[in-house]
Amino acid sequence: MIVADEVYAAPDETHPEDQAIRCELAQPLLGRLTGLGMKVRIGRVVCVSRLALGERRAQLHAGGAIAVDMESVWLAAGAGGRPFGVVRVVLDSPTHELMRPRAVGGALRAALALRKVAAALQDWAPGE
Repeated sequence: MIVADEVYAAPDETHPEDQAIRCELAQPLLGRLTGLGMKVRIGRVVCVSRLALGERRAQLHAGGAIAVDMESVWLAAGAGGRPFGVVRVVLDSPTHELMRPRAVGGALRAALALRKVAAALQDWAPGE
C-alpha cells in the first residue's frame, strides 16, 4: 500500500510543471494503517491522464514518484480546503505490468488489500 505525502500531475503539454499538492493526512493515515499491522510506503504519487507503461513509468519514477494513478491530484480540489489524504493499493509494478495475462492474480490480491484498508478507515477520524 502507498500513502501519498503529496500528489502532482505528470508534467506534459497540458501540465508543464509539477505543482504538488500536500496531503495533510499522510502521517495520520500512515499511523492508522501501520498501527493495524499493514505494510505501507509513503511518498509522492504522480497522476497521469492515460496508463503509464514501460519507459514512461521509468521516467515518472526517476522524477520521484513511488506510485502512479489517474485521479488523486484532480480529486484534491474536491477536498475544498479540508485535510486531504490518499491511500493507494498498487496492482502493478515495473516488473509486473498491468497488461499481462497473469494480472488477474494481482487484481485479486489488490482487491483483498483494498477491503482491508476500507475496513481500517471505515470508522476512523483523523486524530484518533
